[in-house]
Amino acid sequence: PGAANVVHSVKLYLKNGGCGTLLPFLFRILEATRRQQRAAQAAAERAQYPEVVYNAESVLPEVQSMINTAYVDPNDPTTIYVSQPVGQDQVMKDEDKPYEPTGLKP
Repeated sequence: PGAANVVHSVKLYLKNGGCGTLLPFLFRILEATRRQQRAAQAAAERAQYPEVVYNAESVLPEVQSMINTAYVDPNDPTTIYVSQPVGQDQVMKDEDKPYEPTGLKP
């Protein structure tokens, strides 16, 4: 008591049943203890690293459209580029597009 590494001595006197009764009982207790320790360790690891579940059905349509139009530059992940959808009334007509001669012949 009080210290982590105190040495204890134990003496067992077996009057009825002998070690054939005691040892299986001790091994069952030891195995149950180890099982509980493994379960507690696994639960602690799951709590430390929670599982991320992506459910596409629960995503709002606005978020889904942003996911489809966003681009992250792998060289600069701090910037997110979002393309704005263009309606048909905002599309430039072919005759209004600026023409720049390139000097190439078809």
